[in-house]
Amino acid sequence: MNELLNDPYLKYFGNDLRISIKRLDKLGVYDGGNKHFKLRYNLQKAQNSGSPTVLTFGGAYSNHIAATAFACLKAGINCIGIVRGEEPIALSKTLLEAKANGMKLHFVTRSDYRRRTEPEYIKSLLDEYGPAYVIPEGGTNEEGIKGCEEILTDEDKSFDHVFCACATGGTLAGIAKSSKGNQIINGIAILKNMDGINTLLDEQLEDDVRVKTKINFSYTFGGYAKQNSELQNFISEFTTRTGVPIEPVYTGKTLYGVYDMLRKGDIEKNSRILIIHTGGLQYLNQNSLISGT
Repeated sequence: MNELLNDPYLKYFGNDLRISIKRLDKLGVYDGGNKHFKLRYNLQKAQNSGSPTVLTFGGAYSNHIAATAFACLKAGINCIGIVRGEEPIALSKTLLEAKANGMKLHFVTRSDYRRRTEPEYIKSLLDEYGPAYVIPEGGTNEEGIKGCEEILTDEDKSFDHVFCACATGGTLAGIAKSSKGNQIINGIAILKNMDGINTLLDEQLEDDVRVKTKINFSYTFGGYAKQNSELQNFISEFTTRTGVPIEPVYTGKTLYGVYDMLRKGDIEKNSRILIIHTGGLQYLNQNSLISGT
């Protein structure tokens, strides 16, 4: 699944630099990427618990919503999506596809959505919609982190740096837990405010791994899914040069960050670097709104 990144631009950083990209996007558009790993043990637990339904959370363009709907369809599990914000006149393509894959969509106010981790609020949802196995936003829980521990394999132990996008922190925690030797695990934050991520890492990681796990907040571009012409141009030029499709929410920001750090000399030019392509390519096809509910 690892591919040596064939980008002519890399010659400007020195002949000893080697960058590989782990193409998790090739596992599937909807239930591929890091979601393939985050949902694996969650759905197993849902099935083993005898729960008839999965309930989860996300926004109108959420990779997690899309992936959960598709994975539940394949597993034969009913699913409910608690969606942030009032129901729009026109659904995003993400929500239309989630609905087509069997997910029942329920829209809640943004103030209610902020309560999504509160036990009392979750209980109220289960009282309203019936018994369900609850998967948190982004799939970050013990089962999600356990799945993400399987992203790195023995073939990855020779890399000095591993980079991945970081939102809820589950993917980063799982990768860090399975890292080898003196590898530096780098999370590129895609949100401006990520309260609780450092607490999650402190809880999940042994001290020697924790000190080698870093989060860089320099490449959020203003927040979730925020972008500007500089990022858009980078993504367009990168895809043209390499043939690797990336989106501006996760992997696009990660790669931009790696290239910028190389330009600034923040990464040793003889490093062996592995970049995790976390998927999310459904974003590339869902920006326009399609009428329907």
